[in-house]
Amino acid sequence: MYKVMIVDDEILVRVGLKSTIDWESIGFTIAAEASNGEQALEVYRAQRPDVILTDIRMPKKDGLWLTETIKKEDPWVKILILTCYDDFSYVREALKHGATDYILKSEIEDEELVKVMEEVRASLDAEAIKQKKYTYIQHQINSNITELKEKLLDNLIKSKVKIDDELRAKCQELSFDIEGKEFLLATLYRDDLERNQSFSDKDWQLMNFAIVNIAGEIFNESSLGFLAGLNDNNFVILISKDKINETEIMPVFRRLKNSVSQYLNIPLSIVIGDKFSDLSRAGVMFEMCAKKSQFIFYSDESCIIDTHQKEFKEIFAIEIKKRYEDAMINSLDEENIEKALEAVDEMERFFKQSFINPLQVRLFYSNMMSDVLEHYTSAFSITDELEDYTQYYNLIMKAVKIKDLSGLFKEFLQKITKFIENYRVNNSNSIIQKSIEFINKNYSGEISLQALASHLNLSKHYVCFLFKKETGENISVYINKVRIEKAKQLLKKSDYKAKEIYDQVGFSDQQYFSKIFKKVTGMTVAQYRDGLSKKDAIK
Repeated sequence: MYKVMIVDDEILVRVGLKSTIDWESIGFTIAAEASNGEQALEVYRAQRPDVILTDIRMPKKDGLWLTETIKKEDPWVKILILTCYDDFSYVREALKHGATDYILKSEIEDEELVKVMEEVRASLDAEAIKQKKYTYIQHQINSNITELKEKLLDNLIKSKVKIDDELRAKCQELSFDIEGKEFLLATLYRDDLERNQSFSDKDWQLMNFAIVNIAGEIFNESSLGFLAGLNDNNFVILISKDKINETEIMPVFRRLKNSVSQYLNIPLSIVIGDKFSDLSRAGVMFEMCAKKSQFIFYSDESCIIDTHQKEFKEIFAIEIKKRYEDAMINSLDEENIEKALEAVDEMERFFKQSFINPLQVRLFYSNMMSDVLEHYTSAFSITDELEDYTQYYNLIMKAVKIKDLSGLFKEFLQKITKFIENYRVNNSNSIIQKSIEFINKNYSGEISLQALASHLNLSKHYVCFLFKKETGENISVYINKVRIEKAKQLLKKSDYKAKEIYDQVGFSDQQYFSKIFKKVTGMTVAQYRDGLSKKDAIK
């Protein structure tokens, strides 16, 4: 429906117009009303009605001023003048300024008003069709030009064209003059790639097309020739001018970045290359920008980067990995997710300060994730959930910024922690039982923590943590208690001396055996044996 605004200083006239006919039945809705021209202009700018019915004589600003002012802003709006017989001089003036028609207040009747409004609606419908056709034709023309420009740019950065008269003529047709010009190539990167899955392919392409359109408008206003194209989800811009001043170019790109953020809510990072005069170097400049785009990785927000940036450093991955991995995995074993996440924050700070090549950082996080999953192999071996985590490999390798990388890794660790907690709740009793059975079976030999962990297919740290959590005792203390219990049984059933028993229950040193025996029983071996003798004597 088309929107109507009624402007008259008499409230009864406004009420009468609203109630005279069934507006919706003829395709209109009363969207707004005002009592004078000044108020009407403010309401018009907020509501943007298609039709305005306005009185001529009103306080403050009259209908003539309103007609002239609005028609300058919007030549398409329909304005009907409400007038009396003695206002015809004003009416003629209003018609000169673009008013559509006039209606005598004294002759406003249902049929007359309906007839006038139906004619207005027919006019609006016809103009809408024309505008739609015009927009479609313009879109087709612009789409073809955009496609040709994109293809030319693609060929230039891939060095598939020869700089000759034919190319110059082709560039001229596309309003990209190259004769005697200087050039500058830039690459634009969307910092919201994580939103890709939230949009359909069509909507995503429309947003990309809108970015190119905004760039085109800004470059045209800045008197810059330009070619624009899309490379994956990144944009390539090649601009030309008689003389390129790099200090003048920077504000243009800032305006582009801010406009895309303001109008489309899309954060952009931009890499600007060096200016050059030989168009055949476009491919070299593209490679340079692509290489420098990696600096975006360490920027928390969208940014503009020129090619005069310092170089990345290399790392000794094994050394760095050892620094953080043990602390992280130990924290997970202890069910201390906060401490594990702190380790991730510490890693991020280290890489930012060290300015390491982003590819190495992505590989580092990916390998760290593999080691965490391998650490909990036994838990995953009884479930089908391992595949749920493999998606993180791809996400990590595609992360645009290190903050996104850290966020993904934290999300991965939190998911792992929840899984491990559930696993422990369901399997801790079984693990402890297997540990006790292993100790009871092997107490007479050397029981190393590593041997027990290997038997359980778990880490030493995790076995120690879980055993203490479930039994309240350290494993080493429990093993000694088992051995001393076995020693007590031997003392009851035989005449073995202490030096003959300690080796049979797994102690390699008699002195240490005696020390542990007293610590566990509160007695020396001799005292314990005397106590046994006295009990036998009483019996």
